[in-house]
Amino acid sequence: MNTWWPRIWLGVALLAWASLFPASLLVFDSSRDLANGLAIALGLNFPSAGPIVNFSRLFGPFWFYLLSIPFALGAGVKLVVWGIGLLSAAKLWVAWRLGREWGSPTLGLAWAALLLVPGWAMVSALVPTHVSVVEVFVLLALWFAVRAGANGGLRDLSLMAVAFSLAMHGHPTSVIYAPMLAWLSRRAWWFRPLRLSAALAAFGLPFLPLIVSVLASAANESGTEAVATGGSMAEVLAVLWARLLSFPAVAWSWTMQVSELPASVANGRPGATLLHALWLLLGLAAVAGGLLALWRRDWRLIALIAYVTASFCVIVLMRDMHGAWMFIAILPITALAMVLTIAHVLPGRWHAAGSLLLAVCSLSAVLWTAQMLKHVEDDGELSLSNRVIADVAQWADPEPSPLPWIRADRHDSLARRLCGQDDLRLHGDVAGLLRMSNGVALARQCGPRQQSFLGGVAGMSQAGLPAGMLRRMGMLEANFQVDRMGFVALQPTEVLTEFGGFPLRLDWLFPVPDPAWWANRSVTTQQVDIACPKDEWLLISDLSVGLNLMTFEVASAQGPRTPDATTMLTSAWRCEGDNLHLQVTAFDMRLVDVFRISIQRPSVPSMFAYPANVEGDSSSH
Repeated sequence: MNTWWPRIWLGVALLAWASLFPASLLVFDSSRDLANGLAIALGLNFPSAGPIVNFSRLFGPFWFYLLSIPFALGAGVKLVVWGIGLLSAAKLWVAWRLGREWGSPTLGLAWAALLLVPGWAMVSALVPTHVSVVEVFVLLALWFAVRAGANGGLRDLSLMAVAFSLAMHGHPTSVIYAPMLAWLSRRAWWFRPLRLSAALAAFGLPFLPLIVSVLASAANESGTEAVATGGSMAEVLAVLWARLLSFPAVAWSWTMQVSELPASVANGRPGATLLHALWLLLGLAAVAGGLLALWRRDWRLIALIAYVTASFCVIVLMRDMHGAWMFIAILPITALAMVLTIAHVLPGRWHAAGSLLLAVCSLSAVLWTAQMLKHVEDDGELSLSNRVIADVAQWADPEPSPLPWIRADRHDSLARRLCGQDDLRLHGDVAGLLRMSNGVALARQCGPRQQSFLGGVAGMSQAGLPAGMLRRMGMLEANFQVDRMGFVALQPTEVLTEFGGFPLRLDWLFPVPDPAWWANRSVTTQQVDIACPKDEWLLISDLSVGLNLMTFEVASAQGPRTPDATTMLTSAWRCEGDNLHLQVTAFDMRLVDVFRISIQRPSVPSMFAYPANVEGDSSSH
């Protein structure tokens, strides 16, 4: 195989995968990471522990300090997210190089191409967090392990240990590679205690700040956080047995829905069927190849398949709910096993052509996905398969609630418009998404002291709602002025004073890591009667994005009312001229936003984002 073609493909594929990240959504986890990186760059905070995983701090702050570098150089959210994307995309280059050294150029290209096909890895692209770099560090660890096993060198052994430690910092499910790495690198450490000690020290190096912090606070019981729940051995075994019994259902659901997430990005547009077909063809070929490997007694490949299966089982045993991000770590060896099994189906003379075809198909699929993500600026929302992201054992909702979506690369321009507007109150979905951003772009563009208020009554008020929701509510297209984010700005006709008024500022501590406090938060109930003039709409937005323990009931004289239009953050009721009774139960009423709008009036010029007809870039800084 000519070397120039794969290199050109790699360059294009790297940029194509990285280009998905600017269209990603800043959720609390990604915003927490960015906020810590910015706080370090601004000298406001120097954490000794890394991201919270399942309410526990298990790892060092490597990821936070890595993110602080572009912020310290003056980058804004857009460029930082691009950097995360490029680092994630480096998995393709590492897989290509590792495949070439481990097998052949054909294996390297096929492995990289299969890792590029949009599937479960889309979780790490749509939500940029520490999980986004798990694959690249896993592959680096495997690469250095192979080299250490070949030459017995201490340098490669130490680099393997550091890469594996950083993969663990990406997500603890990377622990599944420990036996494989130990076996591949055994020549470098077997019966060499000093080398083994050096490798263990290299592995522990990224943990050092956390270890020092824990030792320093050991005298204070509250200074350390529980990493496991107590219970008798019988209770622990019962939990593990129940999780083990769920393995077939989780594995089946995960396998059958591999293309569900990227396909849902299309929102019904053409192309999703082809992506489903591509994964179906690859899956059938892999199954056939696995059976042939068993028939031909290819014990090395059978051992790899068994290792992948056992690794999946270990991940299932870790938690009761199996978030899609937990399985990102297993994707590199799963892709390798699939490539090797498919090779059993094709005659040897077709391997090179098959890898080229897979490379073309995978690149086309990613470019199609990037094009589908551009439509978010038409509607301001995406109907993602959120249920399977939270738990892969669940089957996708055929009609998921639309998720309001502001691209990560639009947050800088959004923040610049908010600089100095202390008397502006933001309402609706735009306020909820800004809450999820933890004020990162606002602090980057306006300074760490800048704050904006979400909900409440004071000064000017402006609601930002997805264009897709307003279309479902029946707002005339002629009344639209859709900004570059896919949102429409509206002037509320009334804002309820009993709710809202949450100050948005840079927050690197959220969410609170104490599970006991989280579980025992107290809630309050507020009841209010609302005048609802005909031809207006009543809207209630959850500015906490699901973390406020919020429930509400809306009733008219005729009885309870169900929402006439919804997103995942906002519910809307059409007013019919009579009063409505609202009962809200929540932990923090400042994170409840209640207001009325009229969709009969034209939208107003947006105070919080550049309109569509303004040429400008939101990338600077």
